Amino acid sequence: MRASRTFLRYAPVFLMAILAGVGLILMVHESGKLFRTHYLSHLLAWAPIVLFLFAAGGRKDARPIPPRIWALIILTLFMVLALFSGWVEHRWFFFLRWTRPTFLNYGPLNTIMMVFVFMTALLTPVLLKRPRWVIGLLGMALMYGTVWSLYTFYQRTGWTLLIRDDHPSFAFRIWKFSETFPQILSYNPYWNGGEVQAYALSSGAVGPGLLMYPFLRFFTVDQIYTPAVGIIFVLGLPLLAIGSAYLTGVGRTGQLAAGLLALCVSHYYYLWLLTYGTLGANMAAVFVMPVAACLYRIFFLDRRSWPVGFILVISAVFLIMWPPGMLMGALLSLGVLVWPRYWSWPKWRFLLICAAVILAVQLRYYLVVAGSDVFGLIEAKQVETETGAHAAWGEIARAAGSWLRAHFRQANPLLLYLGLGGALVSPWRRMRRFFIPPLMGFAVVTGFGPELVDILQLERMILPMLYVAVLPAAVATSYLLRLRAPWTSLPRAAVVSLLILTGWNTQRLWNNEGRQRHQIASPGYFEMVDFIREEVPEGTRLLFFGATVHTYGGGHVAFLPKLTGREMMACDYYHFDPRQIEYNYPPRPWRDSIEAMHKFFRFYNVSMVTSHRNRYITLFRNHPEYFEEQTVGPGDHIPFFRVRNATESLFLKGSGKAVAHFNRIDVRFDSDEDSVIAYNWVDGLRSDPPVPLFPYEAAPNITLIGIRPDGQTNITIRYRGRP
Repeated sequence: MRASRTFLRYAPVFLMAILAGVGLILMVHESGKLFRTHYLSHLLAWAPIVLFLFAAGGRKDARPIPPRIWALIILTLFMVLALFSGWVEHRWFFFLRWTRPTFLNYGPLNTIMMVFVFMTALLTPVLLKRPRWVIGLLGMALMYGTVWSLYTFYQRTGWTLLIRDDHPSFAFRIWKFSETFPQILSYNPYWNGGEVQAYALSSGAVGPGLLMYPFLRFFTVDQIYTPAVGIIFVLGLPLLAIGSAYLTGVGRTGQLAAGLLALCVSHYYYLWLLTYGTLGANMAAVFVMPVAACLYRIFFLDRRSWPVGFILVISAVFLIMWPPGMLMGALLSLGVLVWPRYWSWPKWRFLLICAAVILAVQLRYYLVVAGSDVFGLIEAKQVETETGAHAAWGEIARAAGSWLRAHFRQANPLLLYLGLGGALVSPWRRMRRFFIPPLMGFAVVTGFGPELVDILQLERMILPMLYVAVLPAAVATSYLLRLRAPWTSLPRAAVVSLLILTGWNTQRLWNNEGRQRHQIASPGYFEMVDFIREEVPEGTRLLFFGATVHTYGGGHVAFLPKLTGREMMACDYYHFDPRQIEYNYPPRPWRDSIEAMHKFFRFYNVSMVTSHRNRYITLFRNHPEYFEEQTVGPGDHIPFFRVRNATESLFLKGSGKAVAHFNRIDVRFDSDEDSVIAYNWVDGLRSDPPVPLFPYEAAPNITLIGIRPDGQTNITIRYRGRP
């Protein structure tokens, strides 16, 4: 009678676990058969073990299992079932080579699926007789996943500069940050004749820039960038997860599991980190773990201390260094705001003090953001249909579901079942209450965000969602691996096997074996760098006609001024949104004729031009009286053209010499006449010693810096506008 009442009491929990298990399998399934007979047949290898364990589990001294642990076991069994479903044939399935021949290529162990089957079978008797060995096994897996991944990354790159997509952009932003810190908004003279910009802040580059800053006193950005990416995101990430798990009260087993899970939450993580190179967003995403852990510790465990406050402040500062991090913080706060029963004035007072410190640290940064156009392009996406708003929202909902399904297919199965599912049925009531609201919030934003506010790329919110899921997954793992009932050895061994394989999977991804791959600068790229340094005279500029895209080396051209020491001009040296700029250069009025082009060249002292667009290459070759074709070497065979009769002076009027660095232009005058230098005028420029500076309109939409020397022979111009 008592057992039946217990079952009825916890029936909703069991039902929730079953629905979550079935729902996740259906969600990640794409097409074709849901299960493959030849995959399920692999599970027959466990049949003798299952029979033995059930016989051993019938002993009288076997401990009863709490009902909520039963729910975790149910989720684990469904997770194992999912690993033999049609999901594993998806091209973005988390574990590499799950159904394809592996490096082992030995008999039955020729796929990772079979490695998992046999590893689980071998670990089952180990956990039956030596359950404490699990800590050592997870510790070794974490050591392998971190140290070997970093070594593999070094072997692959030789610490050569990562060049693909936005990596050069972030290297440039970090360089600018290191040269101008603590000033946030500063004058950048290296691109397009000079402009004031805060892209290091809006892109989140300030976060990794701060971590690299001490080392940039001794190394150049191109020397430190690639090893810093490896150290921060391979060694630093699991330590952050372990510390976060500790703050939530999880034991050593759960902490090690958190470290392994955080190493590799999804293929999507590596898409943005290694392929796209968006360091700022990836770094902000990982700091949801300590922020969530601190909030949970303060409000739900009622443990407040100044070390916890310090961790919360530092973590929150890094979280919101990428502007959408404020949204992440708001979603995390849902876990506190929806449960007033856990509120008290001492808790709120402690949190308000921490918030005041965070605001004091970040206020200058966000005053800059508020005064710029970072958020000026945010527009609600209009979904037009013939049947009106109701159909439009239906379309949005279907698209949102598609986004979530696509991201779940790439995620670590442990995070889906023991993280998201584990949060629903967690043995800790407080953990359920805290983690479910933010996880649901992240799911809504991940699905609906790309459809409603597409410019912010809110589909990336799946990453902080998975990092939040690391903590309930660590708790679920800790509870499961704490079991001693003999028949639970098999599901426990399956979890340990997947954690070990997560470490292995991480190393393969850093070894460039996944679909999301990194790319280093090629010898041809450095030949181009040497060519530009040698052939473009100092005091002149290189101009990229049309759009550069990824033609010059495989990534954006932003970092070329650092490598070559030359200033440049292009429309897309960063990956700008097409609604911000025209993807063509120079601006339209200056490319209508050869004469207009040459005027533009004179205004900005352009001595070399290049393009990968055939229309411009043909134009240059058809006018040898204006352009002289140069060769680059055996690299990418990109044509460069010297501008005939180009001067080597940045003085449009007057004479002298101007040398620019970030937020600084050193000017020497040969005479006391009014001068104009080929740098763009912006409000907020000041000179030292003080001399009159004035805007000089050289042509429509081209306003350069005018200077009245007033007897001075040398001055330094700086931008001293907003913070």
